[in-house]
Amino acid sequence: MIGNLEAYVPGDNFVEYLERLKQFLVLNSVEESVNQVSNNHPVLMEVWIDGQPVVMECDSGACHTVLSKDKYLKFFKNKPLSKNKPLSKTSTRLVSVTGNSINVLGAIDVSVRRSRDSEERRLQSFLL
Repeated sequence: MIGNLEAYVPGDNFVEYLERLKQFLVLNSVEESVNQVSNNHPVLMEVWIDGQPVVMECDSGACHTVLSKDKYLKFFKNKPLSKNKPLSKTSTRLVSVTGNSINVLGAIDVSVRRSRDSEERRLQSFLL
């Protein structure tokens, strides 16, 4: 399962990318697990989202998949997201590991593959 996702684009500042990811990290485990995760380097992998190769962080401890608005606009701005409105409304509330509320702009459904030839899965991603 792919966890908390935030696209990293080669050429972006990697340190700033990691800082942004910390804001999006959502875990439902004990504090010791959070501390352990924060001391490890992120696991980055290339996945195919709606037919596009995107380097993402794989976080198996995350409850939901998230995508920044900037990355959404960069990769999916031409994609029709729903039949009636740009973003589907969601009642899901996200909280960071520090307990701060995270503003959810909406949710999109995307198709995800681990590689170009692997089985396709549908995935809901929350836009932040």
